[in-house]
Amino acid sequence: GAFTAGTVVGSYSNVVVATSGAVTGNTSVTVTPGALHHITVSPASPSLVVGGAQAFTAATYDQYDNARSGDTIAWSVTNATAGSIIAGTGAFTAGTVAGTYSNVVVATSGAVTGNTSVTLTVGPLHHITVSPASPSVTVGGAQAFTAATFDQYNNARSGDTIVWSVTNATAGSIIAGTGAFTAGTVAGTYSNVVVATSGAVTGNTSVTVTPGALHHIAISPSHPSVVVGGSLTFSATTYDQYNNVRSGDTVGWNVSGDLAAGNIFYATGVFIAGTIAADYHNVILA
Repeated sequence: GAFTAGTVVGSYSNVVVATSGAVTGNTSVTVTPGALHHITVSPASPSLVVGGAQAFTAATYDQYDNARSGDTIAWSVTNATAGSIIAGTGAFTAGTVAGTYSNVVVATSGAVTGNTSVTLTVGPLHHITVSPASPSVTVGGAQAFTAATFDQYNNARSGDTIVWSVTNATAGSIIAGTGAFTAGTVAGTYSNVVVATSGAVTGNTSVTVTPGALHHIAISPSHPSVVVGGSLTFSATTYDQYNNVRSGDTVGWNVSGDLAAGNIFYATGVFIAGTIAADYHNVILA
């Protein structure tokens, strides 16, 4: 009559039978779960948005996978960056750093643990950054802009559609679908002029349009009168092809044509008139 229970819990009616001759007697047996062997956590490996909430539950089993009841569960996380959890309830609040956290949620009962991973996904679009930030572009020149999108916790997003625009056409133009910018012809600093838009969210940057290559020089004063033997200091202003004033150009001075007009100091533009009074055309060169 030595009975060994099976591995499947349940109530088995009249399952044990004693027989003598033609006479039998029987009894029922209830097979109960064994000692706690393992714990499963649900949901398994969920994905949730950064800062979001998830309720976890735990199921306890014996070594034969029979469900147990009444086991006290304590909850914890192995990495605080993933989030936090209420020890007594399994209520989990996701952290703010997107990523996959392996086996991070742990359910413990006595010496037995169960765990699951959690993937934190980026949140809704919150802000956009434009690169390069505040570039300098030569008049008529080209600059490719790119945009990066982020959630409120600065997690990088992907797949957002960007539409490009400029707030001041004098600064230049931009291709809406690509961010390819062509600078205008008027030098200057244009604040927050390049705009990247996705839905209701925008990002922007400033652009400084710088003068182009040296194209022409203006001399001042123009057509002056100077007393014979007198002196006059000339100055020169340099321009690009769009008439933007340049700076930093080194100018050398010469007298061209009729040297009777006088002479000029090459480095300073100081002119000493000659001794013959006359009208000298286009004689000063910078």
